[in-house]
Parts: sequence; C-alpha cells; structure tokens
Amino acid sequence: MARNPDPKPGRWILPLIIVGMVAFTYVFVNSLEDTAAANPVTNTSTTVTTSDIEPIDVEPTIGENDPGVQAYLDQLVALSTDLNTLSQEMNSINERWDNREVEFATARDFLRDDLNPRIAQWVTRVEGAEVPAEFVDQHTNLINNAGPISVAAVAILDGLEAPDTGEARRAALEQFNTAVAAYADAASASVADS
Repeated sequence: MARNPDPKPGRWILPLIIVGMVAFTYVFVNSLEDTAAANPVTNTSTTVTTSDIEPIDVEPTIGENDPGVQAYLDQLVALSTDLNTLSQEMNSINERWDNREVEFATARDFLRDDLNPRIAQWVTRVEGAEVPAEFVDQHTNLINNAGPISVAAVAILDGLEAPDTGEARRAALEQFNTAVAAYADAASASVADS
C-alpha cells in the first residue's frame, strides 16, 4: 500500500477559502463605488409628493402697493420658491436612501455639507428680510415658522446617523415637512393680508 506523502491533505482548503473571500470582497466593494459614481446625489430627478409646497403666487403689482411693500412681497415669493426646492431635495435624498439608491456616506455628506447649510442660510434670509412696518407681525410669524425647518433638518441628519432602523430620521422628516407646510401657510397669509 502506497504511503500518502501529505498526512493532512485538507490543510490548503482554509487558505484557499480566505483568498476567495478577499477576492470577492474586493470585487464587491469596487462594484459599489461604480454604482455610487453612476448615481450621484445631485441627481434629484425622483418625483416626491410628500411635501410639494406650491410657491406663493404674487402678481407683479398688487393693488396700490408702494415699492417697499412690493419688494417685500417679492422677497416672500423668492423665499417660498427656494423653500420648495429645498423641501423637494430633502424628500428626494431621504427617498433615495430608503430605496438604497445612494450610499450612506453620500447621503450623509449631502445633508451635512450641502443641503443643511443651504437650509440654515435660507432661515438667515428670512430673519434678515427688510420688512415694511405694516408686515412686522406677519413676518415675526414667518421667522417663528422658519426656525423649526432648520431644526428638523439637523434632526434628519442625526437620525440618519442613529443606530436605529430609520425611525428617528423618518420622524424628523415628518417634522420637517410639517414645518415647511406651516411656513408656506404663514407666507400665503402674509400675501393675502397685503
């Protein structure tokens, strides 16, 4: 009977399995990077109906408004239009994350470095608007409704980074959409009062 020159013929199986796992991981990670490059976050073509805020519709001139009042109303229109865009982007990135169309780091960086700073700048614009004397009370209401939008946007980022399964982020997104709707209602009321 011939003697087996290798008394442990299975000792090469474990190293082969490890090499195979490393190779598979390398290929898988590279395919994720290709997918992220093909789906950049700046593409916000996803239609979102959760919180589409209609921009305030103001005629170029309303009644006998003086230029200062008309300039203020024009500011409200611009602020409302910008808020609509910000809201759509916020809902789009959250929907894309829920559908795993973007990587975690891409969604986090977009919220942290792009969208949330623009929302904070928008709130600063609301607070810094030149307000005619007859609109001071209404504009104070707008400022009070703008702040929670930024607070909720920060909470969405915190929720994205939370260890739960998305409950905190979804709750913050609902608060965000509620705050956006409240601001839009207040802005529409200000225009109606003109």
